[in-house]
Amino acid sequence: MDNYIKQIIHQKIKQQVNSVKMIGKGASGSVYEICCDGNPSKIAIKISKFYDLLQEEYNMLCFLSEQTKAKIP
Repeated sequence: MDNYIKQIIHQKIKQQVNSVKMIGKGASGSVYEICCDGNPSKIAIKISKFYDLLQEEYNMLCFLSEQTKAKIP
């Protein structure tokens, strides 16, 4: 999984990944902390087993972030 994450981060934001650490795991997926050389220096990434569930969560977070001034990841 670490190599997959490193590849995706490099493709998407052109960052060199220094470390990958699992910081959470649930029934539908896992969350990883990614430490990089550049800015941002830390990234959290969620990898889900269920695309539809992840898409629904993404849509809810987008909606919430539009409704408040508080920062929501």
